[in-house]
Amino acid sequence: MTHSLPKKRPARGIDLIGTFASVAVGFLIVGLVLTMLYRSSEDNNNNVVARQATSWATAAKLYIAANYDSLLASAPTTISRSTLVNSGYLNSGVPEINLFQQTWKVAVRKNTKNSNQLDAVLLSSGGQAMDYPTLRYIAAAIDGYGGFVYSGSMPSGCTSSTTTVNGAACGWTLDLSGFGISTTSGHLAVNLGADIAASAGSGGDFLHRYSVPGHAEYNQMNTALDMNGKNVNRAGNLLVTSDGKSSDDHGSSGSTGFVGWASGSASGTASDATSLRAGMYFSTSAPSSSDKESVWIKTTSNTSLDVTGKVRAATVKGTRLITSEGYLMPGKTVTANTSCTPAALGISDLLADTTGLVAHDSTGA
Repeated sequence: MTHSLPKKRPARGIDLIGTFASVAVGFLIVGLVLTMLYRSSEDNNNNVVARQATSWATAAKLYIAANYDSLLASAPTTISRSTLVNSGYLNSGVPEINLFQQTWKVAVRKNTKNSNQLDAVLLSSGGQAMDYPTLRYIAAAIDGYGGFVYSGSMPSGCTSSTTTVNGAACGWTLDLSGFGISTTSGHLAVNLGADIAASAGSGGDFLHRYSVPGHAEYNQMNTALDMNGKNVNRAGNLLVTSDGKSSDDHGSSGSTGFVGWASGSASGTASDATSLRAGMYFSTSAPSSSDKESVWIKTTSNTSLDVTGKVRAATVKGTRLITSEGYLMPGKTVTANTSCTPAALGISDLLADTTGLVAHDSTGA
């Protein structure tokens, strides 16, 4: 008698469990990837907001430092975006609203302990409130003293209030009272006062592009300006306060009398694109010791010289004709019928030979 062995059934349950496990792991990986992508996108957005806040803070600090006295006199006051843009400190492409639809505001007040010093703050308001982790991340990414306003659960050392700014790591606080602006929980802030106090009194070591009331020295050079071969275009008045000596422009470095003249480089031209192009220029050569007439101040393009005042010179020379619409009045006289030697006339350095010249009275004119 024979017995057949029972057939083994396939372990379908075990295969199904493996399949479910693989699917679960796949979903877990996809979830992790999506979470990482979301956080990366969120971080990028937060960094954009931080950079925008930095742009606003930098512009506000420069404007406040440049207008410190006038703002101190009018504090507390606010500074609008249009003011920062029109004064050249904020790029016109930087918006007034951040990605959370919060609006930036700048305000200044007098320091509560020193009325001659300003406190300043950049504050956001309105829009979508941020949670604590987002606020702390963005505040830490802002250049300078980034902070936030938050009323809720935070670590020990932070101030939960809508009227107090916390530093990014809750290392400092700023009371918002007296600024004349307010906000609600979940908004950003930048404490501008510390940076301004350090720079407003000195103006820094940089030449300001704009005038600063009461600080003319901010637009003043304290050393020679080397243009390195580049042009100075669209200039208004060029005022010379010294005697204008220059061996490069006027021949001899010892020559004088060039105050107010416009002169050029080795090409001998100076131009403001209009009047000076057809105006006067200096010869670029030094005068010869034997020929003092080798260097002249000339007009270009055969133009005439019109002077409403006086022309004063040791010698006036005409190559063709000298005329007068009025009178010619000599300042000195000589004795008639006497010899006109250069020594007697006092013109030895101007006219070497006067042989044959004899003085006479007006009847012989």
